[in-house]
Amino acid sequence: GFPTPANVPGELWIGGPGVSRGYVGRPRLTAERFVPDPLADRPGSRAYRSGDLVRMLGGGRYEFLGRIDAQIKIRGFRVEPGEVEVAVRRLASVKAAVVVARSDAERGVHLVAYVVSREEHPSGVRDAAELEKLLPAYMIPSAWVYLERLPLTGNNKVDRRALPAPVWHAARDTVPPRTHTERAIAAAFEHVLRLSNVDRESDFFLLGGHSLLAVSLVAQIERNLGTRVELLDVFQRRTVAALAARVDQGAPAGRSEIWSELASGAGPEVLAMHGLSGRVTDLLALAGALDGRLAVAGLTADSGLDQMSLAELARHHTEEIRERRGQGPFLILAHSAGAFFALEVARALLGDGLSAAVCLLDPPPFETRADAVDEVSIARKWGTEVLAAAGRESESWRLAGASGEAATLRALADAGLGAGAEEGRLLQEELRRYARLFACSREARVSGPRVPHSTVILASEGNGRSGAARAVASWLSVLEEPSTSVVEATHFGMLKAPAVARVADLVARWSVTTGFDGKAGS
Repeated sequence: GFPTPANVPGELWIGGPGVSRGYVGRPRLTAERFVPDPLADRPGSRAYRSGDLVRMLGGGRYEFLGRIDAQIKIRGFRVEPGEVEVAVRRLASVKAAVVVARSDAERGVHLVAYVVSREEHPSGVRDAAELEKLLPAYMIPSAWVYLERLPLTGNNKVDRRALPAPVWHAARDTVPPRTHTERAIAAAFEHVLRLSNVDRESDFFLLGGHSLLAVSLVAQIERNLGTRVELLDVFQRRTVAALAARVDQGAPAGRSEIWSELASGAGPEVLAMHGLSGRVTDLLALAGALDGRLAVAGLTADSGLDQMSLAELARHHTEEIRERRGQGPFLILAHSAGAFFALEVARALLGDGLSAAVCLLDPPPFETRADAVDEVSIARKWGTEVLAAAGRESESWRLAGASGEAATLRALADAGLGAGAEEGRLLQEELRRYARLFACSREARVSGPRVPHSTVILASEGNGRSGAARAVASWLSVLEEPSTSVVEATHFGMLKAPAVARVADLVARWSVTTGFDGKAGS
């Protein structure tokens, strides 16, 4: 076992001199529960695996989420119903709730929320929408049952056996695929995501897709249709219908689209900048959390843009932004090393006499480096991020001995990621783009205008681990008196539920404090 960061669910282990040696006369159970203590200094020390799923809140406090042995798998993801139950209880409309796993032939394993509501006319659609601000789509209960009170046993515990079976109502009308192309792409969705009955408006990423699965989707669509779609198309046209329309249109003429609309809202528009992957996939959940409050547009680096110098890339993005959004003002958002691209674009806009500000999410230290790029380290870093995107961080040990591009790709294939020839080729392209953009990001320099009205939001278990003041210090040479916030999360966890809701609130607040009123171009 490995310690988990604050606010991340994990099994509670108990160690110390008070832990016994095991269960009398039960050697098998003893071996399961009493294990070597990984944190003890004394050889032979044991720790007790409680089987309780908890989250460390700080100050010696822990939140009980349920039992490890109650975990289930939904769409290939491990889900703890107790964790979902805690989130449901946090909704303002909920007085009491319990979440249980059910299974039937039609839907397989699914979650059902039983709720005592504070509202006179409760709505499962409305509560599910609120819960999506806290949890990823695959953790949202499939059915919501509203009761006057939860049934209790004689011991005053919820009587789960007495909970009624749900009566199913579709959250929205589903429309099956209409054309041959739509049916083939829907079949590709189902194959990659291991789902059934995908309709034409199904969103690949809301169904549980991520950047690595997008690589598999591209390969599967080519197998189904004999037609190649670009990886960028999957990110920009996320539904079956939209992807099918792209395929039926044929290859696009002219320059590649690097702009995508991610969210709409009445507040100022935020421009989401790509990171080292050249994509904005990592920011999709944040854009979803901002939807209805702020408009969000994404800028990618594809089709040769990753071959440019940092100055050339910033100028290209600046021209794209001004062509689409006029004179600004411009609010630019970036995560991790995307901060370097956001900074250069903001400086270019300021140099043109326009107003710009940046919101940097857990950026690495600002360093000016002219030494050669360590290709081995970059390949491992990329591989670690690929595993994180796939929810496979625990297998990062496979990369320990990887000595470059080929070894990193083999390590991922051993983990079942990109094992097919086409998937492997696409992953190789992704790694090479990542390496080129990494080298590009290192061209950032201190010289240039300092960007005003900016903010830095750090992850407590990411680049903010050393403390906010130290983490932001290196950026003070390029940002003018930035505000600083810290979110209890890991570097990538800050972009996922539940932390992403807090990040969205901070981004929305920053957009107001800049004093930039209205949308870009106004």
